[in-house]
Amino acid sequence: MKTKLAALAVIASLALAGCSAGNQSADATPSATATHSASTRAEPAALSEADIAKAKQSAIDSGRPENAWDKNCIAWQWPEAKTKGQAWANELGKEWLKYRGVDCPDAIVVPFYNITSFEPGKNGELVVNYSGDPQWDGEGLMAAQEIMADLSKLDLDPKMVVVRYEQNGLEMTSGQQ
Repeated sequence: MKTKLAALAVIASLALAGCSAGNQSADATPSATATHSASTRAEPAALSEADIAKAKQSAIDSGRPENAWDKNCIAWQWPEAKTKGQAWANELGKEWLKYRGVDCPDAIVVPFYNITSFEPGKNGELVVNYSGDPQWDGEGLMAAQEIMADLSKLDLDPKMVVVRYEQNGLEMTSGQQ
């Protein structure tokens, strides 16, 4: 019964979002109305691993890149804010996503859908964990620069934005050194 309810929750959340993986192109930009309704919807119910895997496979089958399969933000989770620093990093991340008109990085085009989490760094640095390919570090630098510029426009500028590649620890920075 729980599995059926979870599956219905997935279907309902996709219906409420106004789109599904099968009826929109990967590069479709949501309308202002869709963006508004997506950012004001209630928190989705926790999904089972099977439901998430099914939604992921459906998105990939429809042509969405694997790193960006969750464009409807059904599986995105923020790190638990156990410290003031993590609460600060989560808040900056949420404000940045709100500025971009989305609920999670997967809803944004490359390179941003490679963002996996935000965390506090040292001395006012915002660390952005990044799953992109470190062979071309220009993506990370572009992400760091654009996040820093957006946060500056919101008067939320951290001292520095550091994009850290998860694969090898390479860091690209934007801001004051």
